[in-house]
Amino acid sequence: MALKKTFVQISLFFVFFVFLFSCSDTSTPTAPSVDHIAPAVEWVHPQAGGELSGVVELRFTVTDAGSGDIPVAGSNIDSARVYLDGYSPDGWWISNPTSENQIIYWNTTASDDGVHILEARAWDKAGNLGTSPSLRVIVHNGVPPSEDRTPPDLWWLSPEGGATLKDTAQLQLAWFDESGVDSVALYLNGGQRAVIPAPAGIQTSQVEYFWDTINDSDGVHLWEARAWDAYGNTGVSAGLLVRVQNHETPSEDHTPPVITWLSPEPGDTLQGTVDLHFQLMDDVCLDSAKVYLNGRILQNFIYSEKFYYENVIWITSAYDDGNYIVQVKAWDGSLNVSLSEVVWFRVWNNRPRVIWVLDDYPTIQRAINAAREGDTVRVRAGTYRESVHIMKRVWLESEEGSEHTIIDAAGFGFGISVVNIQDTIGSAIRGFNIKNSDEDGIFLTDGASLRIMNNIIENPGRRTLLIYEGLIYASVINNVFTDSGLELYISFANISNNIIYNVRNTALWNVFLYENPVVPDYNIVFGYRSLTNNPPIHLGENNIIDQDPLFLDNSYRLSRLSPGVNSGNPDLLDPDRSRSDIGAYGGPYAY
Repeated sequence: MALKKTFVQISLFFVFFVFLFSCSDTSTPTAPSVDHIAPAVEWVHPQAGGELSGVVELRFTVTDAGSGDIPVAGSNIDSARVYLDGYSPDGWWISNPTSENQIIYWNTTASDDGVHILEARAWDKAGNLGTSPSLRVIVHNGVPPSEDRTPPDLWWLSPEGGATLKDTAQLQLAWFDESGVDSVALYLNGGQRAVIPAPAGIQTSQVEYFWDTINDSDGVHLWEARAWDAYGNTGVSAGLLVRVQNHETPSEDHTPPVITWLSPEPGDTLQGTVDLHFQLMDDVCLDSAKVYLNGRILQNFIYSEKFYYENVIWITSAYDDGNYIVQVKAWDGSLNVSLSEVVWFRVWNNRPRVIWVLDDYPTIQRAINAAREGDTVRVRAGTYRESVHIMKRVWLESEEGSEHTIIDAAGFGFGISVVNIQDTIGSAIRGFNIKNSDEDGIFLTDGASLRIMNNIIENPGRRTLLIYEGLIYASVINNVFTDSGLELYISFANISNNIIYNVRNTALWNVFLYENPVVPDYNIVFGYRSLTNNPPIHLGENNIIDQDPLFLDNSYRLSRLSPGVNSGNPDLLDPDRSRSDIGAYGGPYAY
């Protein structure tokens, strides 16, 4: 017994000794590592200066070191996106990439012949942004002109638009021209600041200029560049808005915002749906802006930042042909106000035309038959008992949306079938309730590429949507697909912001079994026997699976508690500028 007591005392003393020394450790604890390292993004294909045609594979690598020192491929990357001439087209986005090599497919026939700039960007899971070098390529799907009438292309490499600069700042600009350029002139706030000779005998190069910002006032400044080729063509860069701050910001702000117009070019003839691009910047904070069309408000904006690159969608087919003027008015946080230059355009939608159903033709099919390439067929509210077959590039839309415009295809085969429509900008199916078809609700084949937006496709005999045969680059956004055996039977396409609901069998069926770059994202999928076939379609991480969309009674509109409210692709905004809702009543084209 005494021996056992002695053993217990020794054990307790040992525990106290260890505890004493562990508590007396005065060494500084190691702080957790924080990831501030941006991903590394590099181009693999195509090569710089390469001449491209047809469908091209854009391949790039993404690696990230995370919080350590050794780059890791894919595992720490949140998303990646490819930009074409400064914007990211539909479908050029990869969510949660799992490998180092990333691939985007580009149908160059949808882009103009000439020089284009590609850039790949990747975000890691800590929010760090990595950007590839700018990649200049040449699209050549047509016949080159007999003489050079193309002006030089110029684009800014650094600094980024909206950057704050001080002391001596380095400006970098790149240019390209098949004939070469003699010199590049730099303009600050409209006045020529420098002329830089260009190397002779080459088609592309970069120039640098060191700007002593101390010699200029604090505030917002505008840089532009111009270059001339051997044939007298003049190229002008986009405006570069930057902020100089070498001194303390004054307590009172009396300086209005700066507005620069980017595109289209003043005097251009416009038709169809047009994107109006401009930039705004204030040395303190932007508050709001209004875009005026012929003196009437076209769009309102609310801001909370110092710099903004804005894009306004203008559906010119809703206006009569003629001349129009556009002007932007902006306010900053101190209510200083500025007006942009007045920009005028000519709208010419009489070629192509707007054809109305019922006004011009009694049925949708007869209007399609009478339409020419590029025409808009706009459908009045009502129920149309027919099947529609499209074999030309037309923009087919309803006037009042899917609640009021129904294509009842019972006994007619397909609801709408589309063959060989390869223009992704000038063709669409928008704003219909397509129901009761004996076959597929919408059927695309032979490379038919178009936009399918804000539709409700319900109760087909087979599938709500079939995208099949050939490389199809359709954009399927903000629709409801419901009550079918197979919902989406799809190949190459952008599938975003849709609701797939009440499926008797498989919700998403992969047509190309072994190589299908479709990554549906920001969709709601609810009520199905199986989600995808095998091998499955890779889904983006922002889909909402197995949550009821919570429609309002007797409609496909979302209730206030629906998981689809403000949950769509953040790059697609509702008309009120809030984040897009998922489903037929969300997105920039919503009724």
